Amino acid sequence: MIHAALHTGKPLLALILCVLCFFRLSAPALAEDVRYPGAPLEYIEVSDSLAPSGSASGKSNSLSGNSVTVNSGTISGNVYGAVNLNDTDAVTNNRVFIKGGEMYEVVGGESHHGAATGNSVILSGGRVANGIIGGAVSNDADASRNSVTVLGGEAGSVVGGSARNGNASHNDVTVLGGLVTGSIQGGYSSNGSASGNRVIIGGSARARNGVEGGRSTGDASGNVVIVTGGIFDPQYDDFIRGGYSFSGKAIHNTVTISGAPVGLETMKLIGGGASSSMDVFTGNTLNFQSANLTVEGVSNFQYLNFHLPASWGAGNAMLIIASSGTASLTDGGTRSSVVGLSIDGAAAPLKTGDQFLLIDASAGTLSGTPENASADALQGVTLKYGFDIQTIGGNQILATVSGGPRVNERAKALSEGNLAGLALINQGVELVAGQGLAAAVGAARRASLSTGRGLGVFGAISGGWSRYDTGSHLDMGSVSLMTGLAWGAELAPGFLTVGAFLEYGNGAYDTYNSFSNAASVHGDGDVYHVGGGVAGRMDFASAGPGRAYAEASLSAGGVHNEYDSADLRDGTGRKAKYDSSSAWYGFHLGGGYLWKITESASLDLHGKYFQTRQEGDSVRLSTGDKVKFRNADSSRLRLGGRLNWTLDRRFHPYVGLAWEHEYDGKAKASVYGHALDAPSLRGDTGIGEVGFTYAPSATLPLTIDFGVQGYAGKREGATGSLRVKYLF
Repeated sequence: MIHAALHTGKPLLALILCVLCFFRLSAPALAEDVRYPGAPLEYIEVSDSLAPSGSASGKSNSLSGNSVTVNSGTISGNVYGAVNLNDTDAVTNNRVFIKGGEMYEVVGGESHHGAATGNSVILSGGRVANGIIGGAVSNDADASRNSVTVLGGEAGSVVGGSARNGNASHNDVTVLGGLVTGSIQGGYSSNGSASGNRVIIGGSARARNGVEGGRSTGDASGNVVIVTGGIFDPQYDDFIRGGYSFSGKAIHNTVTISGAPVGLETMKLIGGGASSSMDVFTGNTLNFQSANLTVEGVSNFQYLNFHLPASWGAGNAMLIIASSGTASLTDGGTRSSVVGLSIDGAAAPLKTGDQFLLIDASAGTLSGTPENASADALQGVTLKYGFDIQTIGGNQILATVSGGPRVNERAKALSEGNLAGLALINQGVELVAGQGLAAAVGAARRASLSTGRGLGVFGAISGGWSRYDTGSHLDMGSVSLMTGLAWGAELAPGFLTVGAFLEYGNGAYDTYNSFSNAASVHGDGDVYHVGGGVAGRMDFASAGPGRAYAEASLSAGGVHNEYDSADLRDGTGRKAKYDSSSAWYGFHLGGGYLWKITESASLDLHGKYFQTRQEGDSVRLSTGDKVKFRNADSSRLRLGGRLNWTLDRRFHPYVGLAWEHEYDGKAKASVYGHALDAPSLRGDTGIGEVGFTYAPSATLPLTIDFGVQGYAGKREGATGSLRVKYLF
């Protein structure tokens, strides 16, 4: 019996519907195809009356967004996420989950006349005898962005996307477990092209036939095969191939080998293949990232890139050719392969004269020689080397370090990210010395009105956007806040304010670095700091037309910084990123004179000195490089003035100008003892501000100060600040 229930979103309400389907009661055909061609069905279940202890269920509203699950049992036909038999509508974003059971074929979404896009199948158990297709098209439309994932169970052939007369593009197959007895193809087109498809083999996957990124009658280009593990035991086809074309070109495909896959000695690594005389060499790339692995053969790669591992044993070779196998470094004509090199970032620095055996074909055959006699190599993302490439004995390719190491100039971007922490800490110290201390003084004064001394609560917050010219530049949006208790007392010299506070700052930043002889680097990250401290100010008794004051603060805490850059990548394509945590501390000293110009106006002339330090930290980049950030110090002197006046008892506006000079502000770093270029905050900045102080009521012990600050010079941008003082 087949039941269907329509879910309305209310868990206690369901409508039971019947759907008609033909069942053959004689074994082994227990059920016809399970199809969902856009019928208005919300929930479909195949009962176990004809499929003992088995079921297939699905959700369907249209040709899109259906979900089908098969848990167990036997289905004589096929299982589809959705099928379009009659019109040109696309079949999109359908999903099929196979967790158990027996069936002939599974298709995520199939259209006979329209496109198949975004459909997927996940196999985690059971057996699919013929095979699995993520998305299939029977006529002229394209099959694109479909996927198949095999985590367990068994399947015949596996194809990400299949098209008859259209193109198969950007489809994915991932096999991390289970057994695939037939071929594995990212994309297949009978009469179109196959481009941008991808196959990933790893984990405990078992493959018994050939693996291809894309296969087509037209061009097969830009396809990718990535092997990180798995077991290969070919029963028929014995190749791992980027792309294959029956009558077109098979170019610009990539095969990447890493980890420790088993059985590669029975497999040929092929960049491109064709049954015609078309180009199967141009742009095809082999990325070999394992050591001491044996393969049956290598052919049709214009580029052979070797990523040297972090540890290298004496006598090892990167790529070994099995007995009777061939490593071909030619297109069969006049062109030869180009050898490229990179080194794992976690490796110890290399020395001139160090040698690495890249290809050892002493048991087989080496055909051709590399096009290049030398190559530059990058270790992780920080160090560079020169290598000599030579053929020895007619059957081995050897790489010898000829120069280096030297620092990769683009690695400066790592220090640029670290500088964001110092910039944020500086903003926090500025808030303490400015709006924060002013709020503390105001709270303490109001608390002391009746008795000459008292305790008040104060707080301040500042947020905005700033650009720091560091040689390149750092852009940061941030917020800093603080809160604390202030105590004040009238003493013989004047009014003393002492406060204790907690502070916090958070920022999101982007870094931009440009180089004369290298590509620019954009990075981004998030940074925050926490801390606390003490602050004090003495407002001296009036002398002449005004009064002098002196102030100071001392604070400390920790800062955490997370940085990454998609532009800074190692030889395996990993982007550089790091997490850094370190201590910081800082202080400021200041003084000034508040000149009372008239009864309603005064001029505050002041000078302040800031000193902050962000302690160094050693980090391991995601690429393996070990980077040591040095202590970063900031020493700043600020001179300025602020004009305050009173419009009425409650409203007091102000404007101000200041000049600031940074004497240090360098973010120094090194990698394996080699210094990176250091960005710096050193330079001059002009600061303008405008704001007002407002007391809502004479009876309410609350005062609010709001201001806007603008920066030009070494630091550019604007911030807004708010301080609040309140008397218990």
